[in-house]
Amino acid sequence: MLALIEWFKKLLRFRHTSLEQMSIAVILENLPEYIYWKDKDRIYRGCNRKLAKAAGLASTKKIIGKKDENFGWSKERIATLKQHDDKILLHGEDVYVEEVIPLPKDNSHRIMLTHKIPLKDSYGNINGILGISVDITERKQEQAALEKAKTEIERLKAMSALGGMIAHELRTPLLTMKLTAGNLKEYFPALIHAYEVGVEQGQVKPIRQDIFDSIKLSLSDLENVVDYSNSTIDMVLMGIEHTVQDSTLEVKPCNIKAAVNKAVDQYPFKLNEKTLVNVKHIDNVNVLAQESIIIHVFYNLIKNALHAIQAASKGTITIWSDCVDDHVVIYFEDTALGMTDDQLDKIFEPFYTTKQRTAESIGLGLYFCRFVLAKLHSSIECDSESGKYTRFIIRIPRQK
Repeated sequence: MLALIEWFKKLLRFRHTSLEQMSIAVILENLPEYIYWKDKDRIYRGCNRKLAKAAGLASTKKIIGKKDENFGWSKERIATLKQHDDKILLHGEDVYVEEVIPLPKDNSHRIMLTHKIPLKDSYGNINGILGISVDITERKQEQAALEKAKTEIERLKAMSALGGMIAHELRTPLLTMKLTAGNLKEYFPALIHAYEVGVEQGQVKPIRQDIFDSIKLSLSDLENVVDYSNSTIDMVLMGIEHTVQDSTLEVKPCNIKAAVNKAVDQYPFKLNEKTLVNVKHIDNVNVLAQESIIIHVFYNLIKNALHAIQAASKGTITIWSDCVDDHVVIYFEDTALGMTDDQLDKIFEPFYTTKQRTAESIGLGLYFCRFVLAKLHSSIECDSESGKYTRFIIRIPRQK
């Protein structure tokens, strides 16, 4: 921009032939910057085509004779522009400012980096203002997105360290609970037999039948709860670990059918939950990925779907696949709550959750899934209709 300003200063300092003036006019018309000039009364005397188009003017000549007040801008913006102009016209100062400019043609706002300089006659008297603006909207958006990403990664790194400590503290009592449940389960039949004999002989007071049946189921439930808790810890830690790593993940051939079946078979379902899952068809082909990550992704999807089914008191899960070009496309659909358009726009954002009680989720599961799949050159997206279904579509490169 500074080089362009210097060029304009030279342009205004010397006289040119008619041919030179025509060449300069053509250059000015087609420059990508927004360029305009005013006289000392703050009245516009010209602009280039780029600015005329942004201002909604039919041609560059339409700006001649207008003032800032004629563009429908707010009083605050007009007052700010007058302050800038006064600095130039009264004190001969250059003004260099970043500003948000409303564009009336498409009712949008753009962030501009503007440089204004005084125009002088041959005697050095200030007789106008030249303004050149560069659109930096995309640059500012990229900077904001980069800063947001850095902040999120720092949060995730902190959570990773904290999560590791919490996981270490939880693993020991969970292991103790599982060992205890295993011991009880091993000797429970003998205890049941002794109880039944005692009841027959009248030596033991009988327990109410529904309570007795509940006690029988409690040991299996305890093992499932421990397995589910360990699985949840594994999912969170794996997601955080892969997210905070800067490098891409190594891909290797793995059978997609085996991976999906393993995820469904090994998931720690609660009583009767597995009957809600229907694996229709998975292509028996190799993909380029990591089996552990595919299982991790499906654990997250199953967990979320079961939660939605429980909340809606209805629904089932269906999983199927299709080979499309050089990818395997896996569909994971539940017919529970579905999602609104607003929820659908946010579900892959970090720390966003649709669960009513935030203690049930920290909103990182789907964010982790998309992040680690991207590292494997794969993708996940979602389609949903509120009240009807939620369908995740996962694309993984197929081994050639």
